[in-house]
Amino acid sequence: MPLLALLFTKTTLAFSITINACDPLSGPMRIQNPAEETVFDHTSGCPIPNGDYSDNPARPFIAADRTVWWFASNSKGYFKSVGVSVADGAKDIISNLIRYQENNQCVAWLESQFNTTPNEYPIASYNNEIWMVTPFTLDGQNAFTFVHNEYHIIPSNVDDVYGNLIGAFSTDGGNSFQFYTDAQQPGYNMPLIVAPYPFNSSGKGGMFAQSNIIQWGDYFYILVEQNLQPFNSSAPAAGVCIYRNDNLANPRGWLGFDGKAYTVPLVPEYNPIKPQQYLCHSVLPNYYRFSWTYNSVLQKFIIIGLDTNYSQSGQSIEAFVYTLANLDPNTGILTSATNTGSLFKEYFLRQITWLDQWQTAGNVFGQAYPGMLDPDSPNFNGDRNFQYSGANPYLYYTSLFPAQENHGRDRDVVRQQLIVENCTPQ
Repeated sequence: MPLLALLFTKTTLAFSITINACDPLSGPMRIQNPAEETVFDHTSGCPIPNGDYSDNPARPFIAADRTVWWFASNSKGYFKSVGVSVADGAKDIISNLIRYQENNQCVAWLESQFNTTPNEYPIASYNNEIWMVTPFTLDGQNAFTFVHNEYHIIPSNVDDVYGNLIGAFSTDGGNSFQFYTDAQQPGYNMPLIVAPYPFNSSGKGGMFAQSNIIQWGDYFYILVEQNLQPFNSSAPAAGVCIYRNDNLANPRGWLGFDGKAYTVPLVPEYNPIKPQQYLCHSVLPNYYRFSWTYNSVLQKFIIIGLDTNYSQSGQSIEAFVYTLANLDPNTGILTSATNTGSLFKEYFLRQITWLDQWQTAGNVFGQAYPGMLDPDSPNFNGDRNFQYSGANPYLYYTSLFPAQENHGRDRDVVRQQLIVENCTPQ
């Protein structure tokens, strides 16, 4: 068991401390500084036709040589990105990122395949449009990541989408990545956490992972959105499942939670027989799919989400939200960490304009793809993956410039500083 998991789960206080109750709406965490700090400026991005921006939560990891690599791009060109060092003027090790260049050219870690005809890159190949989403390295030399793969009938069709998770690895400290491929079928990638139901030529769903990987106890955990009803009406309602693996070198070693234990196997191939055996049990509402960290102040997990129907003073708004959880290091069971029984209480972070209203309005700024990162996370047991947070982490997200400007392709990565208080969650 990692030192932090052992300390945080075994430590008890030998004396009584009076702790105030948290605010019932914002809980123990709130935005400390409303000013946005720009982490990635789109005007310094790579010159590609459809815009260089991040449409997943921006996610860093630290290589053995102390280079901070970032996943912060889109499927049109998954550009290798690197952090600006403090020695070069950055506020901290994750305050700024830029595109890595060789010979004055941007470099793609991996490349998407786009259908010019519906079956140019078959749906069963899992070799389509890709997003690198969840890097994790133990030693800074060898890294694993899930890769979000989307099948589009043609690139312009963004309404009928089949999403799944494949994987990639690096053995050179993040300098390069390779797909896990299917050795029996050239041009096919190895399916990892993928939908058990086939694509029916319409609908938008599948298995999605925008959260980071957490090492806890003897296992690695990932939160995965399961959204299958667009392809099968008898499928469970959309929700967030949890998977774990005890060895990242075994990409098909992940097992899903069935409601009691981790027994749900991975789908072996496209459109398998008996698809029901591959359904995982949702542990969180669908909107808690973006980011989670273990917080040293609260000694609980903070899970970041997005609610497009948050109730504020009787009005429905869109908001970044969060909840608190405990994760048993032995059983892997995720439970609520508030005084609300089994209910995962929703806390408010800030009002936003999500993609739907941003696109409709056209003349407003939007906010998307939230995550929480703390530049001090490496101080916790030498963490290379920003799994931990303290009293002053940051909320990171993509700032969407008005959609009517440059076809909505101008988007920065920004952050706002948070404060976490030691209060009793209500």
